Amino acid sequence: MRIFYDPRGSPTAAGERSRYVREYVLPLGRGRQAVRVEGNALIFLADESGFLSMTLSLLDRAVDPMRDSLELAEVTEYPPDGWYGNFEPGSPSLDLKRDGPTVDPPGGFSLETSQLRIHEGAAKSDKPSHVNVLVSGPPEAPLQTRLAMKAEDLVALAKDCASLSQSPDGTRIDYPVAWGKDRKKGIFRMEKRHFPTDSPWGELPSKTRESMKKETHINPTSE
Repeated sequence: MRIFYDPRGSPTAAGERSRYVREYVLPLGRGRQAVRVEGNALIFLADESGFLSMTLSLLDRAVDPMRDSLELAEVTEYPPDGWYGNFEPGSPSLDLKRDGPTVDPPGGFSLETSQLRIHEGAAKSDKPSHVNVLVSGPPEAPLQTRLAMKAEDLVALAKDCASLSQSPDGTRIDYPVAWGKDRKKGIFRMEKRHFPTDSPWGELPSKTRESMKKETHINPTSE
């Protein structure tokens, strides 16, 4: 699977983000994501659509000079339209933070999802190499987490997200991280996960579904 994203080369960055979501994320349904903190381990769980959505979030932080951070939070219901947000209920929020300057690859990003080398569910990755994790709140119920790294490492993490999206459920990658202000040793884990399909927040909001119907009507695909 090849993923293409070029916000700088498009008429508008918002339009390119919308194209990415329509082409890669929405056809798979709502992306499901969750965050957990277990000791000195920050764990990000997602299904196929959820990992492709996180790929976009990471690439945007790598290239956008006006926004070096993005906070992702648990879903909230807004009747009658549905649920909005990113993470499963009960997840702490996650702040994606870029440290330092952006990257600006000519021609945008073209990510070819790779066949991960998996042994007993664990996959190997050489990057990212410099990741910092900060957790706020009591250990038993953290309120906010932060994942900070350089733009090049954001792109490397995005590539791993794309590859995990195409991997079997249970596949995981562990990254060594600097944990907290005292920079203890910790782990950031990304894991492919199946989520229950009967959760009400697993459905796309009604406005999103209507938008997809209009887009299909305006731009019908041809065989």
